[in-house]
Order: sequence, then C-alpha cells, then structure tokens
Amino acid sequence: MTYHEPIKGAGAERRDELGNFNKAYRTKPHRGSDWGFKTGSEGKPVYAVADGLVAKVLWSDVLGHCIITKNSHDKVYTIFAHLKEAPTLARMDRVIGGETVVGLIGNTGSASAGAHLHAAASTEQLPHLAAVDKLLDLFKLIDASKPKTAPVAKTPTTKPATKKAPAKKA
Repeated sequence: MTYHEPIKGAGAERRDELGNFNKAYRTKPHRGSDWGFKTGSEGKPVYAVADGLVAKVLWSDVLGHCIITKNSHDKVYTIFAHLKEAPTLARMDRVIGGETVVGLIGNTGSASAGAHLHAAASTEQLPHLAAVDKLLDLFKLIDASKPKTAPVAKTPTTKPATKKAPAKKA
C-alpha cells in the first residue's frame, strides 16, 4: 500500500497535524492534517494520496469545497478540504491513480484562515463527520509508505599492519 504527499514542489510543507491542541484558537483536537506552501499556496494542485476512485464532491460551510476519495487497496476514505473551487477534474466514481490532481488549494469554508489544504482520512465514508477515534493520521500513513533507506554499512576500522621486529636470539 502506497500513500503519497498531496502537495509537491519547492516550499511545500506539512503544517498542522491530527489531534493537535497547540493553536490558541482551538478548543478541540484538530481533525485532520494540513499542508501548504511557504508562499503562494492558493491555486497549487492537490494530488490524490493513493489509487482509488472519487466517492463524493461536496460543499461544506465549515470546510468549503471538498472532494472525498476512496482508496482501492484499503478502503480508506480521504477528504480534501478548503479547495479553491468545486473540483471540475473529478466526477463521481472516476478511477484515479495515486498522484492524480483532484483539486486546487484554496481558502474556502469558515474554518479556513488562509490558503492551505486540510485532509482527513478514515474508514468511515464521510471522514469529516467520523468520530475522532476513527480518524487516521495521514502524516504517519505517508511516512510508512516512504522507501526505507538501508543503513550505511560501516567500514571496519583496521590498524595498519606493523612489521614485527625479529626476535633477538639469546
């Protein structure tokens, strides 16, 4: 099972994580993961995180323009929220490959405080309505999919051979 980062390019960064309470304005745990760019996030492409299909395109007063995808390999649903506009590239039941563009980063919905991508994953069909204990950490799913780098083999340290002096005869 392979998961991919939903945004790519210079300046792309992970921001707020699932369950975070560290924001002064937050009274409940963050119900997803956020991504953005250091500058100029709005309008940048959002990519599917896995192979699957488009399950739903919707508007939410809180999350703005959204698309929900269903992964083909593990039946996990992922919602991509605060999109710039209703995803025109997506239609219901359209098969998508991992890294297919599913929308553009935006600033829609009352919960958005600037252009960024909010994404949440769950085995529930509507991840944004799932109980907190049913949400999956996308950062961890993506990190677990990254190729593992083999440890660097250490070169044995050997001391240079020293010539032994011939033994003296007594």
